[in-house]
Order: sequence, then structure tokens, then C-alpha cells
Amino acid sequence: MAKYSDRRSARRSKIVPYIPDETPEHRHARRLGAAVRTADELREWCSANGWTFAVHNGVDHFAFRRGDTMLDWWPRTAKLVINKQWNKGIHCHDYQQVIKFLVKNSKETMK
Repeated sequence: MAKYSDRRSARRSKIVPYIPDETPEHRHARRLGAAVRTADELREWCSANGWTFAVHNGVDHFAFRRGDTMLDWWPRTAKLVINKQWNKGIHCHDYQQVIKFLVKNSKETMK
């Protein structure tokens, strides 16, 4: 079991859907591959919406920043963490789900 289990899920993904009987290794590789293929789209969205975007640790860690708000995403394991609150992780499968959390956090930082 992971050090910090995710508290909630962003729901099912249409981009990298769950496949019954798929090994975790294959599922994680599919998630990472989909994230890498969409990294340019994420970068463009972030640039247009006031977020900085960086990829770290090869391609395993995607980092988003806006003001004091930070979102960290590990697409291979679908872990999304907001402001380093590790115990409140969100199981987030694809870039569209990540964008939803970026939008939500954009609105919260504008208050």
C-alpha cells in the first residue's frame, strides 16, 4: 500500500479507461504514455490560463504552479496532490481530469 492513499477519485477516465485483468504495470505505462502525448496540450493550456508547467524526473512528475497554489501530478500512478497535502491525494487518471482541478484551483485563488 502507498504511503499516502488517495482520499478521492476524479472518476473514470475516457482517455485511459480501466481494463479488467490488465496488470498494474501495463495500466501505469498506459497512463504515463497518455500523459506524455498530451504534455504539449497541457503546456499550452497552462500558458493561456496563468499556470506554469514543468515536467520533472524524466516524465514521471508534472508540476503546476500559480501564485501560492501548487499541484503535483504523477500520471503513472494517477496521484494528484494540491499544495503538498499528501494525505488528501486525488486519484486523477488523465490530463483532462487534471485541467478540471487546475480550473477549480484557479477560481479559488481569485477569491
